[in-house]
Amino acid sequence: MKSTVLILAILVSLCADESHAQGCARVKGRQSIFRTVGVIRGQVHLGAPLPPAVATVSPGDTVVPLPAGTFTGADSLTIHLTLAGNVRALTFVYAPAANFAALVADYQKTLGHGPVAVGDGPESHSVRYCWQDKQTYFAIEQQTRFGQTSIRSILLDRKGRPSTRSG
Repeated sequence: MKSTVLILAILVSLCADESHAQGCARVKGRQSIFRTVGVIRGQVHLGAPLPPAVATVSPGDTVVPLPAGTFTGADSLTIHLTLAGNVRALTFVYAPAANFAALVADYQKTLGHGPVAVGDGPESHSVRYCWQDKQTYFAIEQQTRFGQTSIRSILLDRKGRPSTRSG
């Protein structure tokens, strides 16, 4: 239960709400945001059913944490499903020692320069970059709270349609 609450908090903090996507960079032209992610046991496609080879889920499961090491480059990967079992979002949590600036620079090479949102509060600071196209929303955020820094990103299906585009 604690992990479900944490996952929901991550989704909210990364602005998964479509109203927050309005301030994101629009990816235009031939380039689009990746909708397929390769993991050790196969590929996960936004908007499509989760392949059984990637993870076994029971009917009604909507949060599927994958084992550490499943996705190269992130400490953990959690798959969020619709009630119908289609992939709605992927949440990546990176190692505390990850280089946020390098991660952002890599995404900017393929997606363009997204706007940065900076937020400050009592004992906290966050920096978020986000991009969107007609089907997909992607954000990466570095957050420091009480001296602890975390980096996470979310890839969100905006339309519920599968795509075979890889990234």
